[in-house]
Amino acid sequence: MEFMMTVALQDLEAVFSRWRVWTLLAWQDVYLRYKRSLIGPFWISISQSITILAAAFLYSQIFNLPFKEFLGYITAGVLVWNFIAFLLGEASTYIVEAEGLVKSLPIPIPVLAARIALRNLIVLMHNIVVFGAILIFFGTTFTWTALLAVLAIPVLTVMGFLAAIALGPVCALYRDLALIIQNGLAFMFFLTPIIWKADQLPERAIFVLGNPFYHLVELVRSPLIDGTPASGLNWAVAAGCLCLLAALAWVSLVSSRGKLYFWI
Repeated sequence: MEFMMTVALQDLEAVFSRWRVWTLLAWQDVYLRYKRSLIGPFWISISQSITILAAAFLYSQIFNLPFKEFLGYITAGVLVWNFIAFLLGEASTYIVEAEGLVKSLPIPIPVLAARIALRNLIVLMHNIVVFGAILIFFGTTFTWTALLAVLAIPVLTVMGFLAAIALGPVCALYRDLALIIQNGLAFMFFLTPIIWKADQLPERAIFVLGNPFYHLVELVRSPLIDGTPASGLNWAVAAGCLCLLAALAWVSLVSSRGKLYFWI
């Protein structure tokens, strides 16, 4: 067991010593996905923007809310939610997708997990540019507090990295788990205040406050749209999720060492 833990630590250290590997792979993934496309990954931003505008117009009428106010709320919510959902979704499938790479090269799991985290971070940067332009076009004003939203992005990225280490090997062994995660994320989208506001359910506060996704979204949305820093509870839940994912990632990394080749 001590040997396995030592080897697992070496795998984690490979993220720093082989940073060129996962950086190159992440950029290559984005390039190949949108090869021969005129505007590349901005197609994701455009398609999501159309959906956001339609949803903001529809639900602002249903909930009798000002369009500009609700547009900012739903835009920030979808921006963060998609980042989290894509990270978790790809965290459950990247090992299987990289089967050829895993079987042909001695590449540690954390290096592949870093590739997933960076790949989604690159797409997020494209989305921020387009979504920000939409908000400015429709007259949304930002305060200096909005800069606090930047602090949440590295936290969410690290969470995605740890989730990839934790989920990748398990989902490679139990293939149904990836489908459960993807369907669970679709279900949680409607249970999380993304296209509806948390204060619309005052009598069911635990329904919102007990949802960790709500707190993660608020890390960005609260300072960006409301002009107020994320609450201590939001950061406490985020810290708890970070610690839990770190523990699960460590258990998964140690348990799967030397077995991954046979699981895929």
